[in-house]
Amino acid sequence: NTGSLNGIENAGLERLATARLSDNQRRALLSRLTRPDVPGLVKLIISDLGATGSRGFGSLAIHRRLLLKQLDECLTFRRTLLNEGNFVTTYTSKLRPGDDSDWRNDPDVETAYLDRLWQFARQLDPVHNSLKAHVLHRRLKLDHARGQHDRALFLEYLKLPRNMPYVRRQVLQRLSNRRHLANLQADYRPATALPIVGNDEPLVRSYLLSFFLREENYEAYKPYLSDGYLKQLFAETKIVSGQGDPARWAAMLTPEQYQRLQKRVDLDFVATNTRLFAPDNAVGFELDIKNVKTLIVKIFEINSLNYYRTQGREVNTDINLDGLVPNFERTVSYREPPQRRVRRAFKFPELKGRGTWVVDFIGNGKSSRVLVRKGRLRHLVRTGSAGHVFTLLDEAGTKLEKASLWL
Repeated sequence: NTGSLNGIENAGLERLATARLSDNQRRALLSRLTRPDVPGLVKLIISDLGATGSRGFGSLAIHRRLLLKQLDECLTFRRTLLNEGNFVTTYTSKLRPGDDSDWRNDPDVETAYLDRLWQFARQLDPVHNSLKAHVLHRRLKLDHARGQHDRALFLEYLKLPRNMPYVRRQVLQRLSNRRHLANLQADYRPATALPIVGNDEPLVRSYLLSFFLREENYEAYKPYLSDGYLKQLFAETKIVSGQGDPARWAAMLTPEQYQRLQKRVDLDFVATNTRLFAPDNAVGFELDIKNVKTLIVKIFEINSLNYYRTQGREVNTDINLDGLVPNFERTVSYREPPQRRVRRAFKFPELKGRGTWVVDFIGNGKSSRVLVRKGRLRHLVRTGSAGHVFTLLDEAGTKLEKASLWL
């Protein structure tokens, strides 16, 4: 049968890769291959994609098993693959760090990964604007957590059209942009393992606040963002940072906007705060504080084991502390006017050794909370002759010989 390979065992399939095959036989061969280490595999796939009846890249399992080098080779023969959804998804999945890399907790490794993603995504057509926004948003967020703000990369992100209230209306009115709006709810986690963007306004706002602290105007952002949004944020930045004549900046706001700004209470954790602490690390945080005369700081130590046993989940900031007496408490007074926003540093020598604590900052009717973990335990599991075998590791990956496990 010229369209079938039913008489060929799997062990003999590789020999057929270099034989002269009909279109149907080649497709039958590709549908049965399970490994990418077959001589001439890329040429077989490219020939099949150009043959009658092909359902495109991704229609056969072997397509998704190609190595990154083989995917690049596919592009040399068929450049149009670069904008086919299945090819793009497969390619991006091959850029992820290996399973032996803790890239989610290693900013340098994640940065290198995001750079690889962006190097690939930036060459794609506008139909893939959602993927571009997905990658750039994560990169900008990672840089923001390190106190780094790349203006050129931020402008590259703003150029991607999206249906958000802060976007300049003329941008959305262009037909080419309406056809290729970046969907901030697009889920690329199966391919990139990165979270959905969702509402990106807080990140856009944070970047603009950083730039406006040292810039004299907002002209560079007007082609992409609403003039009203920029004007209000620019004036707000200058007022809360105490730059120049307050009356000049207040004139850029409506009376209602200025009144809301004066009354607003800020207790915001700085993005650059340390997120992981070793048992012997000193604990400290920075907060941006506005319109708070008296700040109360409460520290609660949490019995993690009891919490796990009763709640069956990790401790997080939504833990109910009603009725609990704090282990430590302090009060701080400030004299700044209500429109000034000041960065304050707090140190917590009380947080010693391993443990879990919740720190509450309360001032002028507003509360902000941070969860502090010092040290981290994780486990590996395998199946042995006697059943499950667990290995417990500390935050440095060191095996713990004396440890207990609760099931």
